[in-house]
This record gives sequence, C-alpha cells and structure tokens, in this order.
Amino acid sequence: MATADKVKSKVERSMVVSAGNAESMREYMDRKYAESPIKLRTLAWGHYKRGLRYKNFRDVFSRPEGAQGLKTTMAALSEALSKNREIAQKGAGGDVLEAITSYPFVVLEPDFQTPRNYYDAFIEEGAINLPFPMVTVLCAQNLNAEGDGFDTITPIFLAQESGGGVNIHLALGVSSDTIFKRPHIATINLTVTEHPETHVLSITPSAPVAQAGWMDYSLYESLANSALVAIYMLTHHTGEVLMSRPSLEEVSANKKRARKGKAPLVEFKLVSITGKETYKASTPHGTHASPKQHWRRGHWRNCKSGKRTWIEPMLVGDEKNGKIIKDYAIGNYRDSGSHAIMR
Repeated sequence: MATADKVKSKVERSMVVSAGNAESMREYMDRKYAESPIKLRTLAWGHYKRGLRYKNFRDVFSRPEGAQGLKTTMAALSEALSKNREIAQKGAGGDVLEAITSYPFVVLEPDFQTPRNYYDAFIEEGAINLPFPMVTVLCAQNLNAEGDGFDTITPIFLAQESGGGVNIHLALGVSSDTIFKRPHIATINLTVTEHPETHVLSITPSAPVAQAGWMDYSLYESLANSALVAIYMLTHHTGEVLMSRPSLEEVSANKKRARKGKAPLVEFKLVSITGKETYKASTPHGTHASPKQHWRRGHWRNCKSGKRTWIEPMLVGDEKNGKIIKDYAIGNYRDSGSHAIMR
C-alpha cells in the first residue's frame, strides 16, 4: 500500500514491546511463526492463476467473476462461523459474522493517499473510533507481482471496542481447501495508549498470546497499517469512498439465516459516497435553517482549568431535512462494542 511507509515508523515504535525482557515484538512474532508446525494462509480470492488483474475496485465489481467471488467467499465464511467451526478468541467469530451480515463493506483502493502524519488525528483525539460498530474492509493484494493493478482481495473485519479501541479480525486457514472447514480468526487490537512515564500518547497494537505463531510480524504490521488508513478514510477523509451496505430487510433476513446455520444472502451494490455536505435547491439553508441530520465527530475540549475533556460523538440536526453522510454514519445502527476479549 502506498501509505504504509508513512505510518510504519510511528506505529512500529509503539509495537516494539519487550517479550520476556529479551526480544522485541518483531523478533518474538517471527520466531514463534518459524517454530509453528502449521503455516496459516490468509483468506483471499481472485483469478491470479488465470492472469486476471484489476485496475481498481470498480473494475472488480464490474466483472461477474469479481463480484461472484466476493459473494461466494463471504457466504462460505459466514456459514462456517454460524456453525461455530472457527478457532478464535471468545467472541471474534461472532464479530466477523455480524460484520458480514449486518454492516457495510468499504473498499480501500491501493492508491488511496493520506496526509502526512494522518495518524496524529487519532492521537490528538485520544481514541480510534469507527463510524459503525463494525465494518468489513476490502484490501487489494498481489500474489503475482507482475503487471499493473492487483490480482487478489483480502477482507479485514473491524469491530469497535468500548473505550475508543478497535479490534482487527483476519480469517486464516491451513489451506485454501480447508479454510472454511476450520477457519482461524486472528485478532489485533488497536488503541491509543499513554506511556506511564513520559505520558506521551501513541498507537499501540496488541495480539493475544494464544495466537503467537499464527502470523509473522510483516503481516501483523500490514494489518495495523491497513486498518488505520481505512479508519482515517472513513472518519476524517472528505473525498469519495466506495461502499456497499445491506438494507434493513437484508440484515433481518441474514440474522434469521445465521441462527439456522445457513449462509447469508449477501448482495453487493457498490455506491460512491462523500463526506462533503451538499444542499438541494429546495432545502432551506439560511442562517436560521435547521441543519440536516449528521454526526458530529468526537473531540477533545480544553477547559479553562487546563483539563482536557473528551466530548463524545453525537447525532445533531433535523432528520426531516435529510441526512448528510458525515463521518459516514449511515442508518440506524446499534452503538455496541466488540464482543471479542483480548487476552
């Protein structure tokens, strides 16, 4: 990803945590991965064996094989999770299943650019907040480095934790043939933490000790970087974002199917949205006009006493005047935290 190097040094400083007072996080994870008798593979799909490549995600969704591959992959993973076949920390499988069946999918284009030091926006707010309780992010990957564009798509599943943290879930498997029979759901937690001595805020990823050996450090780092870029795109970026979100009827139907252990009826309708406010000519927009309903982002407030207070995000404005896609908080989603438990 073009933006990975920009955040790498900042995030890496907070990820180099002592493991047994002898090894850095990188050394520890790479050693455990090398010692693991089973090498897990990331869930991904594409037609790289046929030499097919995609220019962007619009190209993916315009091709029957691209859209169908996404649909069948998500259906197969959801069916496995609905039957509790996964190996994961408590609640992680439920997070992924709920993200697929009930919340939006967004695409992270490989050429998406972020401002320099964009991650400081999270540090200044002291939290990493999603616009939805859960979201699936589709990331572009390359298994064959030759040619322009990309040939493979990997999903990562983000779930909001209480307290301003985010869990990143990734589906892994022993092989492409068995991944849906016994999927492994790896989890990384992203939080803004304060150093106990210097009191400096930084972004600190962490992973369950029980999952040591599931992935090497490069994948761990890549997931953290991709998630941060995607969250920035959804909460601070005001340009175009491509998204597919289920209707309320689809959510209701998929929840019933999941309870019966059936695959969801996943349909992907890619739409373009923007965070920039626009008014229709028929909508009042004078100084006394009631604003359209939108989300006001959470922020830090400096009090006269010198104390900093965190102001929670809030829904403001009059829904009768329409809704603005601001911070991409679309629809009436339940404000719930992640069910996964970090150990």
